[in-house]
Amino acid sequence: QKNYPRALSQLGILYEEGLGCSKDETKAFHLYQEAAKQKYGPALCNVAYCYEYGVGTKTNIQKALEYYLMAANENWGRGMYHVGRFYEEGLAVSQDLQQALHYYELAGQNGIADGYIEIGRMYEDGLLKQSYAQALMYYQKALDMDSPRASYFLGNMYKAGKGVEQDFQKAIAFFKQGANRNHPSSLYNLAVLYDFEAGETVTIKAFKPGMEPTLVKTGIKAYMLDDEMLCLYNRSSNPKKKGLILANSVGIVDKDYYGNESNDGNIMFAFWNFKEEDVIIEKGERIGQGIFQKFLKVDGDIAEGERKSGFGSTGR
Repeated sequence: QKNYPRALSQLGILYEEGLGCSKDETKAFHLYQEAAKQKYGPALCNVAYCYEYGVGTKTNIQKALEYYLMAANENWGRGMYHVGRFYEEGLAVSQDLQQALHYYELAGQNGIADGYIEIGRMYEDGLLKQSYAQALMYYQKALDMDSPRASYFLGNMYKAGKGVEQDFQKAIAFFKQGANRNHPSSLYNLAVLYDFEAGETVTIKAFKPGMEPTLVKTGIKAYMLDDEMLCLYNRSSNPKKKGLILANSVGIVDKDYYGNESNDGNIMFAFWNFKEEDVIIEKGERIGQGIFQKFLKVDGDIAEGERKSGFGSTGR
């Protein structure tokens, strides 16, 4: 009743989402407009959002940019973030990555961790001059602001070994940070990144030229869809601490390995030992990681026949 902008804006949210009242996006839009007349940053962003996505009014991308800019000029960090997004995507303006960088930086400085994350992503993906070091620095800045998205992006850097030594344990730790805050992509990555343990105690002989790698059975089999595969990776500590490397660098387990006649799909890691002495892997000891991934096929790729053999028999 006193036109308090924050109250008007909050009331608009209730009408937009139908909380405690009948949902009315048109009324929500008008309430946001009333609050925006007082240059209230959140309301200016809400009006912009309505114009961008057609909530309670017709879609008008140019108007959306105008209101995001007004919010930015009122030192509202979220408005700065969206202006950066518009410049990056070329929405209502010509694409300008330097302007995007400028506004994302301002957003980060004004408390919006997503601004730093977007800069990190631009450095990681090469939209700016590619620099994994810069990407890591900005993701860390966002993490210091307690952003679960930053945990996800840092997890990906360690998962892929971008600018850091590949380390699945650190990747998992970052994904867990994000998952504990219910970040969807972090939860997903925890679901597809798995530790494998030895299913038996095995002695891996010191390497000599011409010798075959030692297969360490896990006692695990994995069912997959037609367009999925399981990639097996070494633990980051194995080469340094035990002298163990994977003979095939990355193991690929495909769908038809499951239940094959030779070993019933028992997943195995093929190790060479480059220490001077033999290495013993104890049953239950963690030996590697697995990641399920989707893949594409070329046109006309038609596979026929039934797999009979097990490890190292793809194509037979």
